[in-house]
Amino acid sequence: MALFAAVIFAGVFIQPRRERAAASLPADGAWEATGFSPLRSQGYELYQIVPTTRMARAEFVFLDIDRSELGRYLGDIRFSATIAHAGKYMRLYIQGSGINRTAYAGKVGGTSDTSIVIRDGERLVAEIWRENVLPPLTYGVAYSGDSYRLRTGGWLPTSPGTIERDGSQVGAFRRPGILSRNILVAFKPDIPDELKVVFCSVALLQ
Repeated sequence: MALFAAVIFAGVFIQPRRERAAASLPADGAWEATGFSPLRSQGYELYQIVPTTRMARAEFVFLDIDRSELGRYLGDIRFSATIAHAGKYMRLYIQGSGINRTAYAGKVGGTSDTSIVIRDGERLVAEIWRENVLPPLTYGVAYSGDSYRLRTGGWLPTSPGTIERDGSQVGAFRRPGILSRNILVAFKPDIPDELKVVFCSVALLQ
């Protein structure tokens, strides 16, 4: 009982403080925590995915290195989420397959009824496919006519993941600690902001 109480206390009080402290690191400290700091000299831009203090629903803010908000992710109860960016709202739907098939399957306008779909009203913003079930997970991402591949690092939450386009790296991400909900993400500067928000949302699904 005491051990259970200690775990709850750590999860409710200690871990959120550590996450807020990590989110407040200066640029040098944040880059050092990524584990892929050499990307900084290549012009990559650093962002953080930071949990908010809301307890009832999973909510994360996407921040740039100056702590300006790029976007926000609000998870719904079942297989969907609301994504805010640039004053607009997008919806993410997980269709699933087999025994994991959801109520959205075949109803959200994807090219497949097993994919993850992100929509902005009538517009299909992005479509995502999970290509395997065991870590490292790989997601194919279709956006604005281009194809990308997002790979997680492996079994450990702190293992760095990569984002590629046509076999060339355009991004990287990792959690700074095993229990941390924060995710550090670096992008090449030519990645559109809306696509950065899409990648941040997919990184949260791992």
